[in-house]
This record gives sequence, structure tokens and C-alpha cells, in this order.
Amino acid sequence: MRSRNVESNTPKGSLIPDVGNSWVTRDPRTLRSQGQVAQAIRILAKENGNLSTAVYNMVQIADSGYKVAAYNPSTAEFSAEGTLLAKNVIASMDTLHDYTKGFGRKRPIPMIIQTLLRETILTAGCSLELILDKGFYPDRFQPVDHSTLRWASDGKGGKYPKQVGFGKDEISLDIPTFYAETLHQEMDTAYGTSILRASLNSLFESEEFIADMRRVLFKSGHSRLVAVLDSDKIKSSASKDVQNDPAKLLTFMNGIRAEVEETLKNISPEDAVVSFDSVDFTTHDIGGTKSDYTSLLSSMDNRQATALKTPPSILGMRSAGSQSLSNSETLIFLKGAAGIQTPVEAVMSRALTTAVRMFGSDVYVKLKFNDIDLRPDSELEAFKTMRETRILNRLSLGLITDEQAAYELDLPYNPDAPKLSGTNFKVTDSGSSATTRGPMEDELQPGEDAPRKGGGESQ
Repeated sequence: MRSRNVESNTPKGSLIPDVGNSWVTRDPRTLRSQGQVAQAIRILAKENGNLSTAVYNMVQIADSGYKVAAYNPSTAEFSAEGTLLAKNVIASMDTLHDYTKGFGRKRPIPMIIQTLLRETILTAGCSLELILDKGFYPDRFQPVDHSTLRWASDGKGGKYPKQVGFGKDEISLDIPTFYAETLHQEMDTAYGTSILRASLNSLFESEEFIADMRRVLFKSGHSRLVAVLDSDKIKSSASKDVQNDPAKLLTFMNGIRAEVEETLKNISPEDAVVSFDSVDFTTHDIGGTKSDYTSLLSSMDNRQATALKTPPSILGMRSAGSQSLSNSETLIFLKGAAGIQTPVEAVMSRALTTAVRMFGSDVYVKLKFNDIDLRPDSELEAFKTMRETRILNRLSLGLITDEQAAYELDLPYNPDAPKLSGTNFKVTDSGSSATTRGPMEDELQPGEDAPRKGGGESQ
């Protein structure tokens, strides 16, 4: 293993720090002043409700399941042997490990894909290393923090990755078992830009505005208990030497005021207040003219939703508009979530191709996500039937092989079954009409002059 992660930074046997278990209030001004884009996005993805919801929903929708297929590089034809080998590699990384080594350290492929999808959203890309065992055979996949990568020039118009942030030395990842891809790569930089970067200004402004509203609300938005001290009565309660000395009297009066202030500072709304008649209590409504911030907050929410690439209806902020508008927004959101899949497909396809070729199979592997569809399976049953018919028609005409048909139908291929490709088993003669009636059935049929309709105005 060449790359490093948070587990690599911890000495053997020591507990790995759980930095996300302690909740700390982070001032948005502090995050903005630090200027660390990736760090700010990671923190807000845990602490900010809108950003956390946007990332979670996008990952869950983009994680639509996947299919793996291998192809012959010279003919681009479907390879049943390569596909089976690729599935075996995935199965070995999902469930099989050396039980003599204790805890199974291999992360299942679905969990790795979830991590890569989340990293693509947060850091504009995803990275993966293929870890080999002592026999130089594929052992497991290790996701890498994409924000720790820096690109170095190879002097030939290309680049290779280096990892920083783990110790003083840079870790060169110019190895054939490391894979990285960037979402929406721009041509004026070697680095990607997170799709959530544009949301930072809106999130900071919203957090600061809500914090200011909270301070104003506690300062002037509620009724206040006002205590008025009767200076004559307090003065008369002092001793003669204090009354005759202005300095001592002032100290005495300030002490009484401080005691009353300290007593009232920590009382709860339901607590009773008891005092001598030298203190007069009144309740004042100091709210005055109150500003309506509803429209401003709605505008800020819409700005946030736009920057988060997530419609208000997905974030639960839709307060106006028709249902058709929400449906259109949802469709656009699904298209955006499908775009997150592209870097993950590229990285996983390259990694699986390397793994399969290490076992001696000269194929290339493509991992492809299933189409995103929010409808339940019971509603899609009719569409699945039509798709199955289309695949069988292609098999009947010889456009695909039996192995590829079994793959597209998500069925295990049976090599002992009769070969159906190109046999025209789905072709029927439309000019002939088959009948299963016998002589007795023909006698029971109505004659040619029998009425074919029951009559009536409805017919």
C-alpha cells in the first residue's frame, strides 16, 4: 500500500481519534477567514443542515446499483469469461478474506462506491488504490482522500499524483495501481473544483444572518423585567457614617445594585421574584417595530438551493409553487446526480481491469451504474417485460450472444442450455393463423349470418 489515510497515521494498537464524535459550534466567520475550501465543505457537510441534506440525498440517489461487464479489446465483443472473472474479483473483495488474520479489513464494494460518490461531491474527484497481497494478486480496494492529492509535472506534458498532509514527505503515487479522476475538469488548472464551492458564500451569509437575528431577538424581541431601585430608601438604610461620606455612599449604592443584578441574572421565567419595597419590578415590551424577515429568508434559501445544485423541494424548503414545478426540479436533480457517477465509473472500471488482467485475462472491464429511477419496482414491471422482449428479439436475430443476453437479463448463464443466438426463435409468421379447435368446437361456432353485436344505441 503506497497511499495513506487516517488509519495509517495512527501507531499500531493505538485508538484512532474520532474527530467527528465531538460536536463543536463553529463560527462561520472563522471558517470563512481560514480560506480552506475542502475543509470548510467537509465541516459544513456534517454541521450544516442544508448542505448535509443535499450531499446525503445526492449520494443516495446516485448510488443506483451497478453492473460489471468485460469486453475483448480487439473486437469490443462481450466476454463471458472476463465478466465472470470480474464478478469473482468483486466477490472476493466483498465477502472473502483470510480468516486467520482476524478482523476482515476489506471494505465491501457497495460501501466503497458510496465513499467515492461522496468524495466526488465534496472534493470534485475520487481516488482509489488497488492493494496487492504478497503474491502480487489483487487483495482489496483502498479509497484515498482526493483533497490530499497534488499534481506534479512529468516533464512530457502530463502529470502524476503526489499525496501530501501525512508527515513531512510527499508520497509519490506514480504507480499503475493508483487511479484518480476529476469531475468537470477545467482546462486552466490541473485541479478540479467542487460543485459545492459556489455554495460557501450563501451558506456563510445565511449562518451569519441567522446568528444576527438570534442576537437581535434576545436583545429586543422579548419583554424585559425591569427592576427600579428607590435610591432614597436604599440611602436611608445605610449607616450614618456611610450617609455622611459620599464615596462610601456611592460604593454602598453600587453594591446594592450589583447584588440585585446578580440575583436576577440567572432566574428562569417561571421563578418568583421576592424583594423589599426598595425595589420596584415592572415588565416592559421593548420590541417596538418588528421587521418581517420572511421574504429575505426565503430569498436566501433559494440562493442556497441553487448553489447546492439541489432544488428547494428536495431540501424541504418548498413553500410556494405548483407540484409540476417540483416535478421539473426533481428531474433536473436526477440528471445532476447521474453526473456524479461518471468519475466513479471511470476509476472503478480501470481498477477492475487491472485486477482482472493480473489473473491473466486479456479483457477490459466496464462498471456502469443502473439508470436512476425513483418509481417502485412494481410500477416498472411492464417496462421490464418490454425490455426483456427486446433483448430476446436481438438474441433471436443473432445480434447478441447467449452470454450477453443472460448478462443483460441479470440471469446466470447456463453453458449447458441450447444455443439460441441467431435461431429466429422469436420470429412468427404473421400471415398464418394457428387454431387449436377441433371438429366439435367448429360445430359449436355461430353461423355466418349470426349477429356479431348485441345492438343498442351504445353500439
